[in-house]
Amino acid sequence: MIIKNVKLINEINKAQSGYDISIKNGIIENIGHGLKDDGDVIDAKGLTVVPGIADIHVHLREPGFEYKETIDSGVNAAISGGITTLCAMPNTVPCPDNVEHYLKINEKLKNSPIKVIQSTAVNKNLSGKRTDWKNLFENGSYIFTNDGLPIESEMDLEDVLSFSKNKIIRIAEHPEFVGKDEITYKGEAKIIRRDLEINSNIGGNIHFQHVSLSESIDVLEHAKNAKIKFTAETCPHYIVNIKKTRKKSYYNVYPPLRSSDDVNSIINGIKNGIISIISSDHAPHTMEEKECQNPNRGFSGTELLFLTVYNYLYLKKIIKIEKLIELLVINSHNFLNITPPSIKPGFRADFFLFDPEEEWIIEEKELVSNGKNSAFLGDKIKGRINMTFSDGKMIYRRK
Repeated sequence: MIIKNVKLINEINKAQSGYDISIKNGIIENIGHGLKDDGDVIDAKGLTVVPGIADIHVHLREPGFEYKETIDSGVNAAISGGITTLCAMPNTVPCPDNVEHYLKINEKLKNSPIKVIQSTAVNKNLSGKRTDWKNLFENGSYIFTNDGLPIESEMDLEDVLSFSKNKIIRIAEHPEFVGKDEITYKGEAKIIRRDLEINSNIGGNIHFQHVSLSESIDVLEHAKNAKIKFTAETCPHYIVNIKKTRKKSYYNVYPPLRSSDDVNSIINGIKNGIISIISSDHAPHTMEEKECQNPNRGFSGTELLFLTVYNYLYLKKIIKIEKLIELLVINSHNFLNITPPSIKPGFRADFFLFDPEEEWIIEEKELVSNGKNSAFLGDKIKGRINMTFSDGKMIYRRK
């Protein structure tokens, strides 16, 4: 296969003519001009090629909540957003808190057109007794999280961090102070501080999910200066002052949408490397669940992950294109212990093609996910993803 006349993402602002990319056996074979191939030819004039994204924080909802999303619909949403690798959270029914449940979910995932890493629970059903981490690890699991709840027991936290030391294992913490109103109490920073104090004597692979507070950035910056080991992510809805054009219930999310000062702190945290990954925290719900008196928390986000970062950080000249690739491709793949894709000969052909000039308005009808509850509904953005490739095969083409 040859993709012709495509522009490379690192040369997006340069005037060079397009490149040809030849693919053989799922690998980028050559990049140049005037390449010839007897196989399929795709004319990508006007499009830019970007390495496939890894989204490390996705709720696929299956098993147990298929009325919100299924593995198929969630993966289809992801690939429409240029994602070729994702990590699925464990808050399903049944929960992957033992080997039997973990392997059953993996069986459902094995035919996915992209790489799907299933995380497993630190505690049984996310909040009970500790799971058998060693047994789960020996059966393939290496991302552990109670996502939706924090690791409440300090003893469990100490032991699981020790278990993760010097291994590929990652411990992803959902920093929430259970029983407290996060809007007023702001317990996120308190949990992060507790975890870092514990990890300062352990050196385990602690990772903080969806960081959103200015106070959290202060705590993380102090830990970085003290050389305490951690990684941290944030999400697109914490780097933008969201325009609330819909019912208030549509914007119910955890952590809650923050102030302008928090947004600015999160952006600074991205720029100085305290936050190294941007994930979607894709959390689809039905519209009925978002419009009721006690709306469910969460937004759908996989298909807009690249485009929101591209529009609200890159096009606003807050970060350079190299930083965008670090946040969405390099650091996220490294977190998952997967070699990041790159638009270079010899690398696997995981990438997507997008039109950087097309402008459009984000509306429910445009979203592929079964969940239509995006924080960015009504926004006019620039850029449209046209095709996604995984292992050299086209797995998505916009109609």
